[in-house]
Amino acid sequence: MKVDVQSLIGEIAARNGVRVDHDDPIFAVSTINRLMLDDAIETLIERVRVVIGEFEASAHLVDNRAGKVLADEVRKSAAAWKTEIAKDVAAASLRSNELIKAVHLAHSRPAVVRWAALGMFVGLILFGCGVWVGTFIR
Repeated sequence: MKVDVQSLIGEIAARNGVRVDHDDPIFAVSTINRLMLDDAIETLIERVRVVIGEFEASAHLVDNRAGKVLADEVRKSAAAWKTEIAKDVAAASLRSNELIKAVHLAHSRPAVVRWAALGMFVGLILFGCGVWVGTFIR
């Protein structure tokens, strides 16, 4: 940034009532201060860039670590869910087997009774036929 020396001389005279010339040593001191300040600012900017780079690297490492921790937690949670679902499926399977046996038993008992009654009836008819045939043969 280029400084307008003439406007500076006017501003110094207006504010302080002091006359300053172009070749006044105060401008040399001001230039030295400006150069030193520019150098300090450049150094500070470079340090800030380095610190920002380190911060970004650190943030990246934290992000990776957090991702790993999150992945581990998700894996553990999924394993727990899988275990619980397996338990629920096993319990449901056991209950359904018991229910199937009960339904089968409920349906098979009347069928056995029906067939047993039919068998006795047919046996009684055959016995009656045998007795009837036996009375004629005698």
